[in-house]
Amino acid sequence: MIPALERIRRVSTNFFAAPEQLQGWASLSWVETPDCLLIFRRSSDFHRVYHVAESIEALSGALASNPFPKGPLVSDLVGRQQEIESAARAYEACGFRRYTTLIRMVRIVDDSLPCGDHADVTFAEPADIPSIRAFLIKLLDRFADQIPEEDELESAVARQNILIVRQADELGGLLIFDQTGLTITLRYWYVNPLFRGRGIGARLMKTFFRINRSSRRIVLWVVGDNTGSIEKYQHYGFQRESLMDQIMIRKTTIEEVLKEIRPEFDFTTSEDFIGDGMLDSHDVVTLVADLDRTYGISIAGIDIVPENFQNIPAIEQLLRKYAAAP
Repeated sequence: MIPALERIRRVSTNFFAAPEQLQGWASLSWVETPDCLLIFRRSSDFHRVYHVAESIEALSGALASNPFPKGPLVSDLVGRQQEIESAARAYEACGFRRYTTLIRMVRIVDDSLPCGDHADVTFAEPADIPSIRAFLIKLLDRFADQIPEEDELESAVARQNILIVRQADELGGLLIFDQTGLTITLRYWYVNPLFRGRGIGARLMKTFFRINRSSRRIVLWVVGDNTGSIEKYQHYGFQRESLMDQIMIRKTTIEEVLKEIRPEFDFTTSEDFIGDGMLDSHDVVTLVADLDRTYGISIAGIDIVPENFQNIPAIEQLLRKYAAAP
């Protein structure tokens, strides 16, 4: 893969990792053509898709060959809107859809930075990592927010890049950041919903500012239509930039899930999979597990009844109940 990264001219790309970073990435696979490289990185129950292409036509051709691993796929297209639009259309032509858009905000560090020193804001310790990861998994969108793995949290704790506030035995809030030279990236800033209205978020932010007052600028990404969060960041002096992250997603279709279980059948021709002998009770159990994994849901036992798996429309209706329409 490294030779291809060095050979292909980066006319269109969403891959910005340095070669040394790849050594710490697990579960990598890739597909190479003469003028395009597609990289797949496993992330919990889906894959992130990266590309390096010499042209949009080269990207379209590589995507059209359908080289994708099983399960949901997510791709982040970063740039100014006019720069990433053609790449977004290339992904859409291969079954991806626009999931959400992040915008970048920046604050220049100057004398107006509202710093603070609060005794209850401390650096996270290794023993806090399980509760931090559970906290993030509960609050974040796994497709849009790139939830850190435990090894990433371990590194962040070692670098003292995680601030927390404890409330008795619970995590009251956290702030996680990275540093590259004189630029700080604010990755996550969240308060436990049980403890909102107590000033925890403000104390975390002001302590973060104090720690990083020798930097030059602070950047962050936020969902473009999350006006509440944008206003909070603006309150602390952050301004919107033109850079955006268009998140594209491709979920495996119901028919593809079914074909993985029983490839010998054409499920589009039946209105009663069970009655027509295409699925038995064991297949339904497998189907439930596959739907849970593919769509990131957990189908309750009360819904595991034959009528919910009778045909594709019935399965679609079940998925809509779990806000996971295909």
